[in-house]
Amino acid sequence: MSDTDLIAKAKDFYENLTADFPGYVNKYMAQDVVWINPMPPAIPFGGTYHGHAGLFEYFGEIVAVLEMHDLDFDYTQSGNTVFAVGTERGTKVLPTGKTYDMDCVHVVKFNDDGMIIEVREYNDITNMYAAFQA
Repeated sequence: MSDTDLIAKAKDFYENLTADFPGYVNKYMAQDVVWINPMPPAIPFGGTYHGHAGLFEYFGEIVAVLEMHDLDFDYTQSGNTVFAVGTERGTKVLPTGKTYDMDCVHVVKFNDDGMIIEVREYNDITNMYAAFQA
């Protein structure tokens, strides 16, 4: 797939992530997708999630504790990998009522059919971690 196609897919996925997560998982994610988001124990949704069922579990864990707003990414590509570099803005931690902004990089790998097979998140969790503290 061309650079434009994969970047357009990644951009569409992230722009619609919070509006229709199940629909966009089915549209863009391979059945054997892996999503990796390492977090410290104080953050209740870190870990490695496998397949569509794992992603639905992951998203369920996130929406139970966060109210997400803007994801502002710039995209670049190398081969079948798209790098989404940006900021998550105004996310609210529901148990504490605190909000945070967080810089992040998501590494999104596609297979030759244009389906996402892996997402790895690299997050500057300093502000997120503080927002989870009572």
